Amino acid sequence: MAPRLARLTAGVLMAIAAVTGLTAVTAGVAAAATVPSGYPTDVRVSQDRVAGTATVTWTSAGVTWGTGTTHQYKLGMGSPTPTSPGPNTCQGTITASASGGGSCTFTPHGYGVYYVLITPVTEVGASRYFASAPVPVGGPTGKPIDVTVTQTPGDDDVVVTWTSTGVTWGLAPQSSRQFDVQVQLPDGDYTSGMRDDSCGYHPIPAAAGTALNRCTFPVGSGTETVLVTAKTAYGSSDATASKTVTFVPPHGAPNDLTLTTKPGTGQVTATWTSAGVTSWGSAGEHWYWIQATGPDGKDVELGDCAAQPAAAGNGTNMCTFTVTTAGTYTVSVTPTAGGMGATATKTVDVTLTGTAAPAAPTKVTATPGANTAAVSWTAPTGGGAVTGYTVTATADNYPTRSCRGTVTGTVCTISDLAAGVTYTVHVVAHGPGGDSPEATAALSSPPTGTPRVPTALPAKTVPSGSVTAAAGEHVTFAGSGFKPGSTVALAVYSTPVDLGTATVAADGTFTKTVTLPTGLPAGSHHLLAAGLGPDGTVRYVTKAVTVPAAGLPITGGTTTPIVVTAVALLLLGAALVAATDGRITHRLRRRPVTAA
Repeated sequence: MAPRLARLTAGVLMAIAAVTGLTAVTAGVAAAATVPSGYPTDVRVSQDRVAGTATVTWTSAGVTWGTGTTHQYKLGMGSPTPTSPGPNTCQGTITASASGGGSCTFTPHGYGVYYVLITPVTEVGASRYFASAPVPVGGPTGKPIDVTVTQTPGDDDVVVTWTSTGVTWGLAPQSSRQFDVQVQLPDGDYTSGMRDDSCGYHPIPAAAGTALNRCTFPVGSGTETVLVTAKTAYGSSDATASKTVTFVPPHGAPNDLTLTTKPGTGQVTATWTSAGVTSWGSAGEHWYWIQATGPDGKDVELGDCAAQPAAAGNGTNMCTFTVTTAGTYTVSVTPTAGGMGATATKTVDVTLTGTAAPAAPTKVTATPGANTAAVSWTAPTGGGAVTGYTVTATADNYPTRSCRGTVTGTVCTISDLAAGVTYTVHVVAHGPGGDSPEATAALSSPPTGTPRVPTALPAKTVPSGSVTAAAGEHVTFAGSGFKPGSTVALAVYSTPVDLGTATVAADGTFTKTVTLPTGLPAGSHHLLAAGLGPDGTVRYVTKAVTVPAAGLPITGGTTTPIVVTAVALLLLGAALVAATDGRITHRLRRRPVTAA
């Protein structure tokens, strides 16, 4: 009975081993080799913020090595960035230390949580379990605690200084440590990219240790706030240091503002000094802001007059502008430096009853369209009043075209232009005092659309042979080098007579049989084809035509009618000769022969 029970027990243990993977040990049978079990339970992580590295250490606590004698750890990593960490000893297999533990070091390449996986292994096999060591790598923490903002009265730059005191940089090396500096305006907006300053445009490299960081920005208006935030390649700190600075605006306003006008011209001149401005406030640069409104309540364009530096001492400032509408104008002058001061205001009545002609229009532009040009310009800013404009487009050998109707605004469209031709646009202002000088501009490119024949034969053409033909005859005209699918206009010169149009084939050629006008006088003439080249500019092809005087032979052209007539005349002559010869022979036969 005892041997049977022993055999049964051994069979059960072997069955359990088959299911669980454990090795069954029975009395009298040697134990099989076993793999390690468990995992390190005392994993520790440390970070070297100077070297920018992370180190993971552990002992063999929690590990049962089994029967193997080669004690090692298989290491693996999980990275939050696509770039692998490096240098890196936390991957591969390392030998356990004499005490049974181990360590590895890596350099993070980005922000996030890294994981180091530690699995005990021997020559028999690996444990079914591993230790996972999270290594959080983040941006800096804290904020500078010693930010100072200094604005010296009369100096146009505000100086900001601080150190890294109060900032913990994390793993980032010194080369990637920076500060973001922003200057917040009273309305909540920021000056970054808006003013010429060294604080707001680019991150500022952090000075090493407790060395001073520095940047400047121009004097502003009202109370502004300076914000300083530490950042690295791993992110930005959640804390921001702030410091405010308040700029003092000027006090007082010019008390001697004077407005004068030049009768009949619409010209207004404002003059003033800094008398009445008791203090310029914070800024070293002193400026005036000038505005003018017309009788319609709208602002007047002042150009460079709108802002100007204050004249030194009690020197005189001046602003001159010209208007085109009579009425009452209001001019205001405000000192500005670190904010706006008080405003001096005066009004003046402007009359436009003089005899001065308008000044020339400015900023003329012409944009081509399909046989059109859209023209715009800026009204004159000097001289007398303007009642309207004449706008024309001119080109050599083409009719002058104009904007239709009465033009009183500063835009209009000229129509019926020839495609491909280079035009010049002319704008003249008219007023009670006469006409302005002419303002001109060339079209940015030739008009598109349909070609037109010129009023005279152009000086530069491409010749395409010659022909002699009488008025009223048909002549074949061919040319090449045109834009495929476009239309060419045909005419005969000296005085141009329209001969219709032809369509250009895919290879850039055209062929057309035309009829010479019946009234075309004897002499030299030219057929002309006006079309578009591949680049959209006009192209001219000509064929010389000679019309002979009446009664002269024709050596070219279409000869079929002449040949038919000649043949008919020859046949008629032959018939007459034959008939005459017959009658003479008959008479000779009837005449008697007389002896000598």
